[in-house]
Amino acid sequence: MRCEALGLALIASVLVVSCSRKDRGTQRVAIPPFENLATPELNWMSHGFAEAVRLQLAGSPHIEPVPISALRDAPAVGASQVLEGRFSLRGGRLHVEAVLEDAVRVRDLGTIRASGPVGELLPLAQVIARGIDPGARPLPTSNPQAFEAYIAAIRATDPAAADAGFDRAVGADPEFGVAYLAWTQSLTARGEGARAARVLAAAREKAAGFQAIERARLDLAGSVLAGDRAGERRALIALMGADPADASVYRRLSDLDAAAHSYRDAAAFCQRAFEREPAEVLLLNQLGYQRAWAGDLDGALEALERYRSQRPAEANPIDSRGDVYYWFGRFAEAEQAYREAYAKDTSFEGGAEPYKIAWTRLMQGDLKGADASFAEFLQARKSAGDSLVEYRQAQWEHLTGRHQDAFARLERFASSARLAEASLSYAQLAVWLVEAGDGQRARDYAAKASAPLPVVLLVRFLTQPPTTAAEWSARAASAFPAPAQAGFRGLALAYALLLSHDFAAAVGPLQQICDATEPSSPDWPAVPLAWALIETGKVDRVPPLLSGNRAPNPAAESPLQSLIFPRALYVHAAVAARQGRRDEAQADLKLFSRYGG
Repeated sequence: MRCEALGLALIASVLVVSCSRKDRGTQRVAIPPFENLATPELNWMSHGFAEAVRLQLAGSPHIEPVPISALRDAPAVGASQVLEGRFSLRGGRLHVEAVLEDAVRVRDLGTIRASGPVGELLPLAQVIARGIDPGARPLPTSNPQAFEAYIAAIRATDPAAADAGFDRAVGADPEFGVAYLAWTQSLTARGEGARAARVLAAAREKAAGFQAIERARLDLAGSVLAGDRAGERRALIALMGADPADASVYRRLSDLDAAAHSYRDAAAFCQRAFEREPAEVLLLNQLGYQRAWAGDLDGALEALERYRSQRPAEANPIDSRGDVYYWFGRFAEAEQAYREAYAKDTSFEGGAEPYKIAWTRLMQGDLKGADASFAEFLQARKSAGDSLVEYRQAQWEHLTGRHQDAFARLERFASSARLAEASLSYAQLAVWLVEAGDGQRARDYAAKASAPLPVVLLVRFLTQPPTTAAEWSARAASAFPAPAQAGFRGLALAYALLLSHDFAAAVGPLQQICDATEPSSPDWPAVPLAWALIETGKVDRVPPLLSGNRAPNPAAESPLQSLIFPRALYVHAAVAARQGRRDEAQADLKLFSRYGG
């Protein structure tokens, strides 16, 4: 590159920007295409300048550059700063000017200017980047033909044109790692995994000449393509060192560790993501739950209080505080939080707070108060036109020990309901019967559920005559053979074994589902797994994570809910007794007996 003539411009630019802004931590700098005030033939430079600056700022410890398609998109990406650039021709020379703006206070932080021959986009972009950060890394390519072909490729809407552009880019500069990675991403997005793998293989042969960021991203792309989560995590850790300001790296690490139930590590990465994206306040909500699942009540409440302070008009941070208290069995505090959230916004989550309040009263042994709150919830659902009000009422009656009333109510409702509602009701009746040991009647009711709903298919599977664990496994493979049905297949097998009281065989499938889902998921079978462990004499293997109380969620009700409650009280009692908390164990057993019918 011929950058020597730009030395004075570079020095002046650095002084302008660095002296006019204070270090406020990580800055998210949104970079829209530069405005073309020159000629239409140079339109490609609009994206070229923006992308060249972005690539150089990637890796800065305190700057996260974010490309946007237009200035109006800056708020949507949570930008703290915006770089507005323009270029023009004067006397046959290319002049570029960029203004760094504070997106929050709406004021200029400095202006960077440079000029040079028309073909010198790359060195001029270097001036802009180093005017923002004197330590900006070198461009991943110094070849102008390779860079122009790369810009043409990432702007192309036609796949063939994109492929041709990427091919020209890596042909002109075989060590242009960014082009290889963008090509891989383009092919992957189109579903061309085999071609993406070949491009990655070609990139690996040249990786020694890549910069650290591109090497880490190359490993990351390969791991994702191969479905190798352990490799993905290693690549993200390497990328975290090479590009420490990239919040998406910490977000993904948090997600991976959460998926592995390593919630303490997940929370630590979530905290670091928030430090880099302070405008993303929902990260505080995520942080609160992860800390709770890690057993850190105080830390969870601290995160949610920060969330509430930034969104004082919203009900969600208060509702989440209730969920955290509920998880730890602090039902009185959970009730107070849910009531506060409901007072803040009666429409939040479709009016779910009375439902949650009902559960807190139930867990405190106040059935009368629980019924009153549940009735308030049902009235709101009725006013909203919910066609399942009677179904919900029957479920509630069954969960609270009034089995005969529940069965009679649901039979009446099923006989007059529309197909979908009737099928759901017959499926629920079938589950109750198979739990009660009446397999033949259960199969009769399952046959009446004629709508092809997933839960109906599951119940029909569960009500088949009991058999061996091996035969149940073969049945599940036959009933749900598609690869996309793997999760459903595992769920069906686990619950079939559980309902057959083959607890030893049920542990493995239940553990696999628990390992693959979070405690907030309606499919998280913590209670059934803990139940199976207890019944096989392994109460000491019930980890603390399985002893928490998943917050009630009216949107997650299913016919299998009766396998969760009141059985959860039995599980908690067994764990409490094992740990020497006899009073707590006796209280839970008393409630279990009361609500168990």
